[in-house]
Amino acid sequence: MTTATETKPPLVLPTIKLTSNRILVLVHAAKQKTEGGILLPDGAELANECKNKGYVVAVGPGQLTGEGDVRLPMSCEVYDEIYFNRYNAGEFYKENGVTYAQMKDSDVVGVTGLY
Repeated sequence: MTTATETKPPLVLPTIKLTSNRILVLVHAAKQKTEGGILLPDGAELANECKNKGYVVAVGPGQLTGEGDVRLPMSCEVYDEIYFNRYNAGEFYKENGVTYAQMKDSDVVGVTGLY
């Protein structure tokens, strides 16, 4: 019997310090093969279905209020699994074969829970 923690890949946190209301997300890996065994090219719709969810790996301290003395709380924490609008999210980039997305906290659509 496998548990939920055994099926998840190890989450390696990058050493980065984000500013303001920014978050860094490890984007879920897209399906490379269908259940029937057909290999999918990068441009296929099914290959891109997971590009709108991922795991939070770094969180900024929060945006300052108008007075500049209080920071607004962030909507997610490190290790949270989130959904985001992939067309509105900041920048996507790859590092060591892993896709990351850098975005504002306001781009998060929903939080499903902890890793």
